Amino acid sequence: MKFIKRKDVCTMTGLSYSTIQRYEKRGLFPARRQISIHRVAWIEREVHEWIMSREQAASK
Repeated sequence: MKFIKRKDVCTMTGLSYSTIQRYEKRGLFPARRQISIHRVAWIEREVHEWIMSREQAASK
């Protein structure tokens, strides 16, 4: 399991951080994990799977 930082999530998805936050609150994006007192990160596999699901939905 690999954790990725906010900047990397934004780069991978092409979304702004505020959009990611909105999607998370609605349950439309993988939840971030608290990895230390002052740091959150996402699981790379979950973000990648979300990207793939968006690509599949767009191709239908």
